[in-house]
Amino acid sequence: MLVALTREPGHNEELRQWVATSADVVEVPLTATLYRPRSDVDVEIRRSPHFGSFRSLVVTSARVRKYLQLAKEALATDFEVYSVGRATTR
Repeated sequence: MLVALTREPGHNEELRQWVATSADVVEVPLTATLYRPRSDVDVEIRRSPHFGSFRSLVVTSARVRKYLQLAKEALATDFEVYSVGRATTR
């Protein structure tokens, strides 16, 4: 069996170790991460007419950690957080 790991290089190690004993593994990155300055993200979030009233935060990558405080400020008092995957949830 051939398994394609689609995360960026350096982010596949846990999965590689898990499947390597039963499959051939190839890396085929489907994404590339560019980190924007926190100040730019802050300005953009605060510009939203919905700032302070977002009811949900969906976190799809642990790499968002550096922006979480900015996002939290944009949430309503009563909100829910959703995450994708074990690494992101940590």
